[in-house]
Amino acid sequence: MIGEAVWLYYDYILLVSPYPSIADVFYIAAYPLFALGLIQEIRFAKIKFSNLNKSAFAVIGILGLTMSALVFYHGVFKVYVPGGILVDNLSIIYGIGDLIIIIPTLFVLVLAWEYKGGRIFIPWLFIFASFLLTLIADVLYTIFTDQYLEWEKPFSGLDLFWIGSYLLAGLGFLNIALLLKDIQKKLPSK
Repeated sequence: MIGEAVWLYYDYILLVSPYPSIADVFYIAAYPLFALGLIQEIRFAKIKFSNLNKSAFAVIGILGLTMSALVFYHGVFKVYVPGGILVDNLSIIYGIGDLIIIIPTLFVLVLAWEYKGGRIFIPWLFIFASFLLTLIADVLYTIFTDQYLEWEKPFSGLDLFWIGSYLLAGLGFLNIALLLKDIQKKLPSK
């Protein structure tokens, strides 16, 4: 949220390019925080991998390899500037962050699968879709950075992917919070 506010301040108030800027520090800080949060949730869920069939593992494996290959190629390999300074290679940090997020994101899909038919199934699907939209937006941004920064159509619409990601994550976490609140009401009071 802070990254978005700083980005908007640079873009709409100062009327200067917000990339690179201090907003990137906040965006990049979100990657390990999200990964740690998801890993913690996965640990609490105590997923029973033996319940998943081989086709579920195959789908997760193919998704993981495909996403990792796309992110690595477009988000790390293609944006690397040999001999460049940190600012020249800042996009690589986003690519690495996306790579770090892929595994917990796939486990979120496993969580959704585990709770299939339960009240927490849809919130986990929202959260998975949120991270998927972020990955898509980040990869497209690395491919079309110049066009995006010049507001060329349709590349200026990349913001819709990030906005959609935020909305889906918010819906997912809101639904989980409402579910927890409902559970707390049903617990006997002491």
